[in-house]
Amino acid sequence: VVVMFVGVLPNKWTLSRNIKKNRGTYSILGFILISPHAILRVFGVLGSVNIFGIAAYVIMIPLTIISFRVIRKEIDPKDWFMIQKAAYVIYGLLFIHLIVVAGYPDKIVYAVLLTLYVNNKLIKEFRK
Repeated sequence: VVVMFVGVLPNKWTLSRNIKKNRGTYSILGFILISPHAILRVFGVLGSVNIFGIAAYVIMIPLTIISFRVIRKEIDPKDWFMIQKAAYVIYGLLFIHLIVVAGYPDKIVYAVLLTLYVNNKLIKEFRK
């Protein structure tokens, strides 16, 4: 969520600039922290599998790999940027995943967060 929302925060904010400097590290840590959840679901330890969550996790793998600075340096910046656009697919899949598995009060929270993100992303893009 931090990595996602920092993309719509104003660049002039010190907080935004500081988070963006370490965005790749946060992405890697997020992937590591979500991995046990995904893996335990796939192997049936935690219950049922949600196809939207699994799809989001699978798409996260290459994005996580190219988040390492060593690998990012080897990729053409234009290619890296294009690959990173897959994050929007992940956001959508995760939203669907959360809406399917969450209880009613949480669904409202997720819907509000998605609405805020999409609204602010569109505003930021149209101002360019």
